[in-house]
Amino acid sequence: MTDEQKRHPTRNKVRPQSVAKKAAFLEKYREAGTRLVACRAANVSRSAVFAWEKNDPEFAAAMREAEKEVVEILENTALQRATRGGSDQLLIFMLKALDGDKYSERIRHEFTAKTLDAVVSEVLDAIRTNVPEFCPHCKTSLDIAPAIARELLDMSSRLSNARKQQVTP
Repeated sequence: MTDEQKRHPTRNKVRPQSVAKKAAFLEKYREAGTRLVACRAANVSRSAVFAWEKNDPEFAAAMREAEKEVVEILENTALQRATRGGSDQLLIFMLKALDGDKYSERIRHEFTAKTLDAVVSEVLDAIRTNVPEFCPHCKTSLDIAPAIARELLDMSSRLSNARKQQVTP
């Protein structure tokens, strides 16, 4: 027996009451769907549940499984309400949640050759206005790099704003 075990003989031992409390909590969690309600119903503190999850891999796995069950119950309930209750908004939400690739809102960016030509022309114009031969202070092309970088960032920002305005459903 280690010194730690001698000083704290009950630490890290599985107690029958804690096993029962964990089982009761998991049962209540599956029924209630929230930790707070399950803690109250099982007479367990939330901090105890978090400690169990942190220190007990079996409990953590059981908790993940219970969470999956709760999500499935919620999905089933929402699907029933969406289809039988006539909630279009809920139906759309469920479709997006269950098949996001097919039903999620996507932003599609379409740039034509004309748009691309306009961008390239703007970049070339920005470079031409900052070419060293037109700038008496610039000794090399590296001297104009910061000005070009600023211009490109500004153009990138304008393009980003243009993309947002070209949203197609």
